[in-house]
Amino acid sequence: MIGLRFVDIRRSADIALRYCFSNWDALIVASALLAGCGTLYSEDMQHGQLIDGSLTIINPFNPSCDLHHCFFNAVSQDKKKNLQFK
Repeated sequence: MIGLRFVDIRRSADIALRYCFSNWDALIVASALLAGCGTLYSEDMQHGQLIDGSLTIINPFNPSCDLHHCFFNAVSQDKKKNLQFK
């Protein structure tokens, strides 16, 4: 669990404005960025969208997404960034 500070809330507000996300979606995205995630799975956001050059949105229900391929591609990209999943 990651606690949020005022600066994190501010970042989510900036993300909401820049990417036209709802406040709640922007807070999820900001939290994922704060946690160092490279992939965020969501059916409510645009499949394949890159946020701040480091977070990719994957819609696992998108018909064009072979979930097996999308998942393992995302994992291999995260490994390249030396991120560890906990």
